[in-house]
Amino acid sequence: MRKFALFLFFVLFSASSYSSSCYVSKDDLKKWSDKYQNLINITVDAYGSDFFVTVSFPSKVDGKKFHGALLLKGNNWDKPELLIPLATTKENDKVSISYSISSALITDSYVTGSYGAECGIEVIYPIEYNKKIN
Repeated sequence: MRKFALFLFFVLFSASSYSSSCYVSKDDLKKWSDKYQNLINITVDAYGSDFFVTVSFPSKVDGKKFHGALLLKGNNWDKPELLIPLATTKENDKVSISYSISSALITDSYVTGSYGAECGIEVIYPIEYNKKIN
């Protein structure tokens, strides 16, 4: 019973922490992505049939702290077929994410970054495999 109560606590806590939502317009997303593009560094390296992607974000933009990053898969980024939260590491004034992906899954991939709590700043960039962006 004790394990079940602990499990239930974590399930409910996890669900409540992601329950808020915010609408960001496509125009705002494009505006912010264009504005901050020179601060974001995306590298893609091929390793055999796999790719290793690293994205470096500034830890703050316009006074807002980095909040999180997502990998989106699908041909329509605002209705992705797959959405994966990405773990971050912080070094000095940069936040980095990295992931490895099979060449069979590389089409239609995007990385997003968010700043500030709830309705903050959102940026999104397509991942162009075999190219370095920025």
